[in-house]
Amino acid sequence: MPFGAITFAYRPIYFNNGKMYIPQTINMRLGNKVMEKSPVYVVVDTVKNVLSPFPIKFPPIMSSDDVTKPSLGNELSYSCCLNDKDQFVFSFFFDEDIYVVSLQDGEMKKIKVKSRYIDKPAIKENPPQDFDGAMKASSEIPCYGNLIYDKYRKVYYRFVYLKADLDGEKNYLNIWQYGRKSFSIMILNEDFDVIGETRFSDFTYISTLHYIGKDGLYLSDSHYKNPSFDENKLRFRRFKLVHYNKK
Repeated sequence: MPFGAITFAYRPIYFNNGKMYIPQTINMRLGNKVMEKSPVYVVVDTVKNVLSPFPIKFPPIMSSDDVTKPSLGNELSYSCCLNDKDQFVFSFFFDEDIYVVSLQDGEMKKIKVKSRYIDKPAIKENPPQDFDGAMKASSEIPCYGNLIYDKYRKVYYRFVYLKADLDGEKNYLNIWQYGRKSFSIMILNEDFDVIGETRFSDFTYISTLHYIGKDGLYLSDSHYKNPSFDENKLRFRRFKLVHYNKK
């Protein structure tokens, strides 16, 4: 079975019970049904020495015809985390649904997890082909981002990127690399119910630079457009999950 492996920090290789789970992009070698046939992971059974596809394929975010047309290159991006129940949880950046796959029986659940701040993710039609234009468009369109698991509090954080107007800005690449202008974080409980969502101040935090500790979620506020930015310091601010009753 042909496959094309590619890993990122929030889409890593996992090793579980003698099996290696390797993420991949859509596999153009699968012909004219590339979207329908491409598994998001392939599985290497290191005991039986067998390679097999993961149960979940790429959702129909784009058609198999559209993937051959000019694009921004991030339309099929996704993240994946493994929870304490041996479940993979997938967040595709241009799909409001998340996908939960059990490693025990292969059962897959599709769950709607919609942000209050965007209507729906919007793939850019006729995207610009010059570099600056592509970076600007990528930093303006509304979409979802990484989904991470907090094992200490048994919750998930899903990043959401809000629609932005960057006319007048100068360095779109920097804005992209520093986590864009506007974002929120959704909080999901163990049952994947949305229990909260917080929007953060524009150009203040780096949405892609964070870590989870025993005492909370740490998010870097060293955005280069933050008025308190210091190039000699990498700073993090701790956020605690609190429960409250709405009146």
